[in-house]
Amino acid sequence: MYFFTTVARSGVSAGISVLKKGSLSLGYKWIMNPTYPMVEASAAKTDPVDEKNRRRRLIYLGISTSLILLSGTVVYHFTEGWHWLDAFYFSAITLTTVGYGDFSPATDFGKVFTVFYILIGIGLIFAFIDALFVQRTERARKRGEKYIAERAGKKLKRDQEEA
Repeated sequence: MYFFTTVARSGVSAGISVLKKGSLSLGYKWIMNPTYPMVEASAAKTDPVDEKNRRRRLIYLGISTSLILLSGTVVYHFTEGWHWLDAFYFSAITLTTVGYGDFSPATDFGKVFTVFYILIGIGLIFAFIDALFVQRTERARKRGEKYIAERAGKKLKRDQEEA
């Protein structure tokens, strides 16, 4: 699991990546060489056990996200008297920080619940989105590596046949 932040100011970029076990790695090499990868691929990243842990984390976060959305929907339905769809809609736009402003809790309990709901739920939603992004980019990286390996293998075969 890693988080990646890029700070860009007047053409100078610096990256901070938090890798496994809390180690902090500053990617200032990228300032001098933009092709330098900010988060280097490690042996652990391609390890099947790590891939299994990423998949498990994605499943747990997906279940947790569903439960937090469901709990918000139920609470808003009963405390605010909203229809189920309106309660789910408010829960989703609140946790994704969209907040159109068309709904807002009117009861004191609803307002207090919303404060704690936001504090707990936003981190969970964004962790789930991050896990989805990591899973998809890892799949794309593997497909790209497989494609390159196949192309290199075909070229090597042709070269051997010509020789």
